Amino acid sequence: MKPTFQTMIHAKNEPKKIWLSGSDYIVSNVGIPMILFFSETVDTERFQRALEQVVADWYILAGRIRAKKNESAYIDCNDEGLVFEVFKHSGSMPKPSVDKPLRNGLRRYHPLILPWQVENKSQAPCVVQLHHFSKGTIFSLTCCHSVADGWGMWAVIDAISKAMLGEAYTKPDHSRDTVLDIAEGCIGNSGRRPRSSRLTDTNYFQKVIFTLRLLKKVAFPKPNEIMHLSAEVIEGLRAIEPDVRLSRQDIAIGIIAMGMRLGSVGALANMRLDKASRIQKNYSGNALTYREFSMSDEGGQEVERSILYFAQRWRDATINDDGSDAIEYMAHLEHRLKEGTIKKVVPLSMFKVFADGILINNYSVFPIYKVDFGGGTAEWYEMSPFPFRGALMTNTPENDGGLLLNLTADQWQLDAVRALIKNNSAH
Repeated sequence: MKPTFQTMIHAKNEPKKIWLSGSDYIVSNVGIPMILFFSETVDTERFQRALEQVVADWYILAGRIRAKKNESAYIDCNDEGLVFEVFKHSGSMPKPSVDKPLRNGLRRYHPLILPWQVENKSQAPCVVQLHHFSKGTIFSLTCCHSVADGWGMWAVIDAISKAMLGEAYTKPDHSRDTVLDIAEGCIGNSGRRPRSSRLTDTNYFQKVIFTLRLLKKVAFPKPNEIMHLSAEVIEGLRAIEPDVRLSRQDIAIGIIAMGMRLGSVGALANMRLDKASRIQKNYSGNALTYREFSMSDEGGQEVERSILYFAQRWRDATINDDGSDAIEYMAHLEHRLKEGTIKKVVPLSMFKVFADGILINNYSVFPIYKVDFGGGTAEWYEMSPFPFRGALMTNTPENDGGLLLNLTADQWQLDAVRALIKNNSAH
């Protein structure tokens, strides 16, 4: 389907280069879509004016990704422009729900951006689309992951919303210098070769084998469901041990770990949210590291397993984490990027996730259902399902303190999690 309107949004910035960090580089240039459903039609002209205002501050989105041999990749902020497209569809807008998600049907509403299309090419790293129906609009922002992580993308969306409502928004910091300083501070003057338990260095032959093994794992995707974890269930579980400070996410992870009988839980940790981190919340690049904790009984001792047992194990592990592993992770990547061997680095964690664990992606920290483009807040957000065992946590559209759990796992695991939620709802 061709757009009814297409233009390039320019930032009108002074040309500059922003060098990618190791954290940016390892996530590749694949486009990650953020898709929101609005019950009222979004005003295209107002939206475009707001987008133009925001892109002036997020000028990296109007640049292009460049990489040369023996040189770090960078964003060439040359203002070639961000792509803005508008589509008109006949009939009513789809109305996805917990029971009837769109899943792979979401592909109709965002472009597919592949790594070889953007590096040293004319393809913009960011494309914004509006899909209008007889009533309602689907919005999508697809940004290369090497330019921004989920937080960075939601910051852009939130800024567009605020600009349309005439409100001020926090401007971003595009410099990767803080990330580099943290990594270099870890290495110090010893000149040592930093290593992380979450990563391994390979040669190109080993990298090919690693990739093939991963592809074999995701060639036959596991079942996917979205489950509603109500605020009442969360508060009911908290009330069992009111003196223990458990977050909504801790409770959700406790339910998932118990139901799926997991040996480990791994999470993409956002260093912007770590109070001890020097990375500020307005940082636009990738501030992610991977943290994983065992859910197996320690010392071979039998203990009474419950939702709260797993929730507390997860919380204790994260609270007592001094962040050193995250810094080692960053230093490993920056060192390999600097010496030109970043393409030989692979994440060991993926095999642990495939074997007996799960990857947690927590989007409930984002203002998904507060985004308003002038006609009311968004009524639905959904992400394409993981092809491997994973969990995406989001707020409910009602913002009522509950969570939606977008889960990919073996069917018996999904059935067990659903049963746990149902049993606790009955109480």
